[in-house]
Amino acid sequence: MPIAELLLVLAAAQAAPPEVAPASEAVAEPQTSQVSYAPPPMAEVRAAVTAYLDRRAEVRGEPLPNREELLSAWDELTDETPPAERLDLLAVTLRAADPAIDDLLSTLDPLGPPPEERPDVDFAVDSSDPFARDHLRLLVGRTLARLGMYDEALGELEGLDPAGLVDPATALYYRAVSEHQLLMRDEALATIDSLLDRTARVPEPMAALAGLMRGELNETEPESLREVAGMMRDVERRLDLGDSGPKVRKREDEIIARLDAIIEKLQAQAGGGGGEGGGDAPSPANQSANPGSDSVLKGSETAGEADMKPADGPGGWGELPEKEQARARSLLDRDYPGHYRRVVEEYFRKSAEEN
Repeated sequence: MPIAELLLVLAAAQAAPPEVAPASEAVAEPQTSQVSYAPPPMAEVRAAVTAYLDRRAEVRGEPLPNREELLSAWDELTDETPPAERLDLLAVTLRAADPAIDDLLSTLDPLGPPPEERPDVDFAVDSSDPFARDHLRLLVGRTLARLGMYDEALGELEGLDPAGLVDPATALYYRAVSEHQLLMRDEALATIDSLLDRTARVPEPMAALAGLMRGELNETEPESLREVAGMMRDVERRLDLGDSGPKVRKREDEIIARLDAIIEKLQAQAGGGGGEGGGDAPSPANQSANPGSDSVLKGSETAGEADMKPADGPGGWGELPEKEQARARSLLDRDYPGHYRRVVEEYFRKSAEEN
């Protein structure tokens, strides 16, 4: 089957966006009998903070000069204070009480460049202090996820017990985000279920986004084009972070193998011929509403066509006539994000080498 016709079949095979529950359904509070994770009362939180500051004084061998000032800030919070605000104040308290924690968190700016390596939480905080250690891991994991460093974020978040945190919803949400972005479908769905169905006081925007993730994961079939697209986004993200190591190369090989299987299946369905309406352009329903923006990574100004291999010459579009080459390129540019074109071209390059 000619390449252009294969691309037409792929375009027609793209699934529609997933159906997701309305936000009003996603944010419903779980019944009391179902709640596993709830923010602790403020009296317990303040007692834990006080005990932490006392332990810091013992480690220092002298009283903390800012102890009363730090505790007075907690007096202003009530049981109605959103858990996320408690977590932010706890970050201020930890930094003010421990220079090592302050140094570590100062290297993490959610609006700045990603750190070159995962911060060492165990080095910054005494392992015998689980209250400070676990909340520091939560703070670091949250920022790493916001920076797109999902492997590193999950390394901090996956071992945390939400029941022991001042803000269990944030811990579960950023864990789900990381698992979702790393294509850990079953793990992400389990975490999202815990967040939406068994956690109290989940902020409405967080619950709505978690509902969207759950809808997408439930609609994504294994070894589908949508799953391949997710794998492509993962590779693009890693490359954008400067990661081109073995994990990225393995993922690229997986993408080529999945794409190979999809095309082989579509070829079989098409009976080896031109397919139904093989010479026509795809239906507008299957076209991207905004292909230009689709080819740019979220949070980046870099187009997805980085390191594009030339389309002509050996390993390019093979022996296709020039007119058909142009048509195939046009299909890719119009109907697919930039990373589709790069991967499809890589697929055909490898196929040509094997043949």
